[in-house]
Amino acid sequence: MLYDALIAPFLEFEFMRRALAAVVALSLGAAPIGVFLMLRRMSLVGDAMAHAILPGAAVGFLLSGLNLFAMTAGGLIAGFAVALLAGVVARVTDLKVLETPMTLVDGPVKAPGGLEGTGSVYLINHNADDALVTLRYRFASSSFDIAEEPFESGGHKFNRGSYIIRNVASDELAKAGTDLGLRAYATDTAPTVKTHAVRAPRIAMMHTWLGTQAEGWWRVEFDRLKVPYSYISTQTVANEADLRSKYDVIVFAPGVRGNPLAIINGLPMFGKMVRTSSCVSGDRAGDQAER
Repeated sequence: MLYDALIAPFLEFEFMRRALAAVVALSLGAAPIGVFLMLRRMSLVGDAMAHAILPGAAVGFLLSGLNLFAMTAGGLIAGFAVALLAGVVARVTDLKVLETPMTLVDGPVKAPGGLEGTGSVYLINHNADDALVTLRYRFASSSFDIAEEPFESGGHKFNRGSYIIRNVASDELAKAGTDLGLRAYATDTAPTVKTHAVRAPRIAMMHTWLGTQAEGWWRVEFDRLKVPYSYISTQTVANEADLRSKYDVIVFAPGVRGNPLAIINGLPMFGKMVRTSSCVSGDRAGDQAER
C-alpha cells in the first residue's frame, strides 16, 4: 500500500518526477536564502520577488512555449529588474538622516506628563490620547468641561475637545498626568470659550451566552484603560424596566454569528440542568451566573 501511494506515482508519471525534482531544488535553494532574509529582517522580500519572477516566467512561456531556459531567463530578468528598481526607490538621498543620533528603546514609551503653572483651573489639550478617558474616570467626581472651539491660554494652544477641569487637588492631578503621560496647565481663570459639561458615563457591556470570547477583547481594553463597567446579559436587559436609571451607555460587543434570533431566544434548553456547588434551586448555569 505504501509503495502504491508514495513510490508508484513517481515511477509511472513523468510530471510527478518533474514535480519532485522541482520541489527538491526549491527546498535546497530557498532554505539558505530564507534564513538570510529572516536574519536581515527582509522576510517579505521573498514574497515580492516571487510575484516579480512569475510575470517574467510567463513572458518566457509566451515567447518560446514550454521552454525551461526561456522561462528561467524571463524570471531572472524580471527578478533582477524589480530588485534594482526597489533599490533605487529605497535609496537614501539625504545622508544627514544616517548621522542623526539614535537611542535604543528597551521599554515602554510614554509621553512626558505632569502639571505646569499655578491656579485652580486646569487645562489639558485634546490630542486623541486614550489616557484622556482614563483621567476622566480617575477623577469621576470632579468637574470636567469640554471646549467646543479651539482656544489659547498662557501661550499654549488647545484643540477643540480639550478638558477644562475644576475641583481637583493639584498634587493628585500632577501625579495622574505623570502616570498617564498627560500635560496639564494650571490657570487662575477659565478661558472664555463655549463649553459643555462631560461626566463619566455609567457603562454596561451586554453579552449573550452564545459566545463570550470575542467580546473579551473589548473587556480587556476597558480594563487596560481602567474604565469601570457592568457586565450584563441580554436577560438582564429584557427584565430591567428602567435601564436609564442604571446605565448611560450599553455596549453590545460583537461575537455572535449566525441567526440573529438566537440572540433573542438564547441557548436551546436541552440535556440535564447544570448544577454548581452553591446552587440550591437547580437553576440553569446562565441564570446562576447572573446572580
